[in-house]
Amino acid sequence: MDELATLSFFRIAANSVPLERLRENVHVVRELCHERRVLGTVILAADGLNGTLAGECVAVREAVRCIAEHHFWGDAFSSSPARAKRTSGTELTTNEELCHGRPPPYKRLKVKVKAELIALDLPSTVALDLQCRGTEVEPADWDDVVQEEGVLVLDVRNAYETSLGTFRGAVPTPTNTFREFPQWANEHLHRDGSQRRAELHTQPLEPARRVAMFCTGGVRCEKASAYLIQHCGYDPANVLQLRGGIQSYLTHKANASQHPESLAHADRDSPSSNGENALSQDSAGMWDGLCYVFDERTALNARGMSIGKEEALRIATGVKVGSTGADKATDEGVGAAIGATRREREAFEHQAHADTCNASTVPDAREQRG
Repeated sequence: MDELATLSFFRIAANSVPLERLRENVHVVRELCHERRVLGTVILAADGLNGTLAGECVAVREAVRCIAEHHFWGDAFSSSPARAKRTSGTELTTNEELCHGRPPPYKRLKVKVKAELIALDLPSTVALDLQCRGTEVEPADWDDVVQEEGVLVLDVRNAYETSLGTFRGAVPTPTNTFREFPQWANEHLHRDGSQRRAELHTQPLEPARRVAMFCTGGVRCEKASAYLIQHCGYDPANVLQLRGGIQSYLTHKANASQHPESLAHADRDSPSSNGENALSQDSAGMWDGLCYVFDERTALNARGMSIGKEEALRIATGVKVGSTGADKATDEGVGAAIGATRREREAFEHQAHADTCNASTVPDAREQRG
């Protein structure tokens, strides 16, 4: 049997796709996945494709390729030669995580149709052309870029994700949902918004600097970079985004660490660390902490490997779920460990404070969403 893997992917459309056409082809996507025995989530949207699937490596890759290239997309991913010269690409972006002997993280297949891949809820009077986005930076070049003088490293994820982990020196956007990003950007980053910031008593983040932004898998940066360029006065050359997001970065670092030469500078003889710890620190690069993901994996560690809800909670709070000291876990720590929504944070806070809490009985708040 081929090795099992989890494959995250997205593709931004150059031309909008009618939702009715997408709904009519949900069964096609299901068949493509069932034939290859892969499970996970696929989102079909008017502005593109997004999802994460798991199964045998070859089967998952083939399923994603077939979905992304199926004829029901029509001209969604086609740009005229003239337009292609001045716009961002529509190529498929993927990130693969090997399961390393663990079972796949999904137990079923979900295919959803949405108006937007990531909702910004902009007024109808505010246009956003997703073909005019920032410049992508490959994971291998990210460390050099974010350490350049005059670069503002921007974490466009939500507050509960940032509290789990982020890049060193990054500025977080203290938002609860991505829908709040436009307002935050207008108040803090708009190049011509000094008067407005004075009225709102907010401090600018030196918006004239170059911005290097990142998110979990890269999708949110597609919209965030487009918004900064089209509505906050930034030149496209001064808005950079991490290709494939944190997930691709961690995968790149983990793969690089497999080569002995990447550890040549690690002090394996240090009494305070062993070879394994040196590998972990080296492979993390500029990254500190955990990367929250929106599925059963819960979070990725510095090696790009998934961990469970209990381990994420233990790392975030220092308290093991089910221990007598669980009541010491703070609301912020519990929220940082698992909270994708207020309901999730409340559910896990309740469990962490219960003396009789057992890790096997922690409810899966994702299933409570409905």
